[in-house]
Amino acid sequence: MTYWLASQDGPTSVQDLLIEALEYGYRVGDWHRGIRHGDWWAWFGTNAGTDQVSLRILSESDRERWLHFDAKGRAQFILRMLRDCLDPMPDFVLDHHYLEQGMTYRSVTYLLAREVFDAVPRTNFNSMEIVDESAETMMDDAYLDTVVDYLFMRGVELGPGLKDNEVDAIECRCAFRFPPDLRAFLQRVHPLGRETSPPNTIVVGGPFPDWRNAPDDYIQLRFEGVLHGITFDIEHGFWNPAWGTRPPDIADACDVARQELAKAPTLIPVYAHRFMPNEPLDAGNPVFSFHQTDIIYYGFNLPHYFTAVCGITEPVRD
Repeated sequence: MTYWLASQDGPTSVQDLLIEALEYGYRVGDWHRGIRHGDWWAWFGTNAGTDQVSLRILSESDRERWLHFDAKGRAQFILRMLRDCLDPMPDFVLDHHYLEQGMTYRSVTYLLAREVFDAVPRTNFNSMEIVDESAETMMDDAYLDTVVDYLFMRGVELGPGLKDNEVDAIECRCAFRFPPDLRAFLQRVHPLGRETSPPNTIVVGGPFPDWRNAPDDYIQLRFEGVLHGITFDIEHGFWNPAWGTRPPDIADACDVARQELAKAPTLIPVYAHRFMPNEPLDAGNPVFSFHQTDIIYYGFNLPHYFTAVCGITEPVRD
């Protein structure tokens, strides 16, 4: 069966492919039950949404991949292609789906992503099996794509990865070096701001660092936040015996703590109050969670951190 196309001449761009799919969902959706989008992605499995229409639009390099996808896989493929598109979606499509006028393709793709990307189970870090901290891990393109898909599905605003010259400028401006695994992740994708999905999906507590717009003293400002939490506990009785005898004056005690903590490696923000030390300058540094003096491992390395907060299987070399 061939389904009617919303546009008279059929889709002529990747944007049109998404419009046709949404209009299909509008026609088949069960509006009385409150299903707003219907199974819009199923359009890619119909005659109108398959090879002869779509392959005419896609580049030659994309056609081979397209042929191996099912309907939902093709929907995922289209959403990935449009997730950075800032063009406004046509008003009639937004009207049909009760979406706000002026929404861009990027905004709409974030809303639709949860309907076609399979949910990734969240792992309870406290009950996780402890892995060998020394295990050699890898973050190849396929693994990084999995992480990006998870962030995209959760509604995290994603910017293009940092370029070499941008990384060099950030490191020079902020006076630190990215470990190679964190650098590889940020050069694949640059997450921005908070996730927009319900609480307890990634990490609750704060945004991703906006490295492109970070001020010169950004690292120090974030470190001051860590120090503030620690000195707060010192003011209420905490003391680390490794710092020597505690001075009787609270201000002096806080000064000693600051001096001791200044000897530690630089802490690089990963997300919220999760930090990675910049030493050694090698892949595999742990990710720590800092909440005042409640400081714990939140990942023995970056992939293990993603396992903890995203439920993404950690890649391990044979």
